[in-house]
Amino acid sequence: MIQTARLRNVEIFRGLPDEELEIVAGFCRKESLPEGLALCEKGSRANKLFIREVVPSRLKAFVDYY
Repeated sequence: MIQTARLRNVEIFRGLPDEELEIVAGFCRKESLPEGLALCEKGSRANKLFIREVVPSRLKAFVDYY
């Protein structure tokens, strides 16, 4: 499970109360993917939300379409 403090740095989760961040964190898991892996295809339906860690203190969220 991802710590709520890390999720608080993700723009779409800013402003959520701790209780709601705890719920979101329960659905999150850390995953390492190979460089160059395509996470989405234009026009495809999304079934995952990826939060990409750029540097430890900055996280970026995007939707995976497949």
